[in-house]
Amino acid sequence: MKNQLLLIITYVFSTINFFNCYSQCTDIKIYDFSNGKIITHRMWGGPNLINYREFLNSWETESQKWISINNFKENEINMFMSGILSYPPENSLTNCLTVIHDLSNNDRINVLYDIFRQKRDTLPNLIFSFLLKDPSSMVRRECAGLLKFYSYNEAYDLLKIFTIDSCQFVRLEAALSLSYLGEQTISFDILSGLWANNDPIISMDNYPYFTVGMRNIMNEKSFEFLKEIFTGDNPYSALDASICLLQCDKKEEFLNGIRIVLKMNNTKLFYNGAILLIKYLPFDVAKAELWPFLRNSNNDIAEFSKFIISSVQNK
Repeated sequence: MKNQLLLIITYVFSTINFFNCYSQCTDIKIYDFSNGKIITHRMWGGPNLINYREFLNSWETESQKWISINNFKENEINMFMSGILSYPPENSLTNCLTVIHDLSNNDRINVLYDIFRQKRDTLPNLIFSFLLKDPSSMVRRECAGLLKFYSYNEAYDLLKIFTIDSCQFVRLEAALSLSYLGEQTISFDILSGLWANNDPIISMDNYPYFTVGMRNIMNEKSFEFLKEIFTGDNPYSALDASICLLQCDKKEEFLNGIRIVLKMNNTKLFYNGAILLIKYLPFDVAKAELWPFLRNSNNDIAEFSKFIISSVQNK
């Protein structure tokens, strides 16, 4: 443990002096979240406009599993981990541990995941050991993301160091991982700080980090943050924030957010919002919200409102 603490201290000082050359994060590959759609709710691509029943069934099998009401963090961690483990390792563990220090950035990330698939408890110590070997900001971000799977002190310590990294993408990834591990203060400060500064990171389809991170923090300050997103300039994030409040059992706030979503005149958002109302609120409440849209000038919205109300009434 002493050696690891020494590495942390050395890393802090090297961040100040050495990693300044990474301040623009020029080697980061931007994640494409498709206009800020939520990490935890893989919004189903697009409805079959001829067969609404088929769309509803696909939503229930492909999307609903990402909206856990109870133990959502644990469920998501398990699904994230299952996704990683579903791919067989390309390299043996011995080979991974031998060559990782000499690899290029992309190959190093692949090997990190191969180690995770074969001997997960080895990975945090390995991250400690090679961070001083000029890792790119891309590798540092991947390391910060993997550390959300480790709920012990070494992972917390390293993630806290990542939150002062010179690259804002690394800080954002570390804040999200900390929020999954139950940390509330540092993660909130990082997320709210990037948001308040209008950091360019927000305009690069990274909204899900903010919505999901604030949901994980789950206190009054984070709930207020989520409600502010309702009126932001990214309509998908209004739906995401509503889902996050639903998961935190904030039904009234969820309904207020969905009301805003339904009025955005965005067909895909409307379909998802309508389904959420029917699935998670009493039928009378959902029907009252959808009834005015039966006469909507957008025929798709009107027809879907009719379908979704009748699909519940006829059960």
